[in-house]
Amino acid sequence: MLEYMPDEKLIRQLEKERYKGWDDYPVRAMWNSVFAGIVFQHDNVEKLRRELRRNGQLRNMSGFKSKAVPPAWVYTRFLKKILNIRKK
Repeated sequence: MLEYMPDEKLIRQLEKERYKGWDDYPVRAMWNSVFAGIVFQHDNVEKLRRELRRNGQLRNMSGFKSKAVPPAWVYTRFLKKILNIRKK
């Protein structure tokens, strides 16, 4: 399903804005995990984070290379960036 999302323009914009910033949690992996949270009906970031910690396969499919799950503040900043791009 992720392969067919018309999200490439958004991803490229987010990656462009990050350009030389930290890449502990890649943009694509963050986006994929947010999308997974919607699909699995997690109504908040903490539920999504618990699922990612519990489910290594979902973590891997999202694109996270290690067992590290992004902290809540990373999701907050990521979602704010998406909203800011949408406003432009």
